[in-house]
Amino acid sequence: MQRSAISPTDPALRARRFLDGRLSWWIRGAVTVILAIFLVRRAHEELSALQLHLAHPIQLALAAGVATLAVCLSAWMWYILIPPADRIAFRQTLAQYVLGHLWNSLLPGGMGGDVVRAAAFRNASGRGDIAVSSVLMARLCSLWAIVLTAAAASLLHLWYPGGSAAPQLPLLAAGALVLAAGGTAFLLAPPLSALMRRLPDRLHSWHACLRAYRGHPAQLLQALGWALTIQLCAVAINRLVAGALDLPVTTGQLLISVPLITLTAVLPISLGGFGVREVSYMVVLGLVGVPAGDAILLAVAVFALLTLVTAAGAGICRLLVSPPERSP
Repeated sequence: MQRSAISPTDPALRARRFLDGRLSWWIRGAVTVILAIFLVRRAHEELSALQLHLAHPIQLALAAGVATLAVCLSAWMWYILIPPADRIAFRQTLAQYVLGHLWNSLLPGGMGGDVVRAAAFRNASGRGDIAVSSVLMARLCSLWAIVLTAAAASLLHLWYPGGSAAPQLPLLAAGALVLAAGGTAFLLAPPLSALMRRLPDRLHSWHACLRAYRGHPAQLLQALGWALTIQLCAVAINRLVAGALDLPVTTGQLLISVPLITLTAVLPISLGGFGVREVSYMVVLGLVGVPAGDAILLAVAVFALLTLVTAAGAGICRLLVSPPERSP
């Protein structure tokens, strides 16, 4: 067998990968700082005038409960997308998902946690192709739930007396819907499958598992239903946190805005999504008349709540969940 010109363990190659990774983190760090400066300068007066106080603690407790439910439903959606023969115990799947979700709070774009849970599932089940394909399909179902919710909710702006720029929301939702449809068609279409056959067997294997979902429409519809429920939970979390802090944000404004905020907040251009998430809240909620300071405060409060809930869940799972077991 002919040896490759450069071994993956070659010191020069490893050093170059390390430097590339460090450069990427420095760039994202710079973007985070720039976005933070932009936010402070853009909403300095409004942020200075805000008086943070917990007006309704019960609503904050309810928001934590809904956040816990959303995490469990997300883990269940991933679980049902794993072929029955390759499933491990659900409590272990839940622990892997919670750990990955915590990593998503720290790594850019919300994708690092996907790698963590895919790797954990591969170690537990021995099926790397199933790990990758199930995580990707869960992401795809979540994407469709987001764009469908955004498209449906944006129609409400026709009857909702929002900001003067609110008509832009249906255009954003329509664009997201087109991109989701095009990306799905490309990912599952035969031309990409033919291309994958020319790539290493590992890539071809996970893509074959991904395309196999086309033969299980009931499974996909069930996952999509849970993903839509999770999006409604996201709206509820934002509404409860806004109520707890006595912020003037209505359910209608959040129903229109949260799906689009979710789409833009996953852009992998800052550390942990910092800056991108807050700018998304400020811009999208601003289109329906929410002041910039209130939008930024809501973004920070929701992120802090979700991080605390996920961290607590990860700690509990670490203590209580036993080593991986295959489900019967």
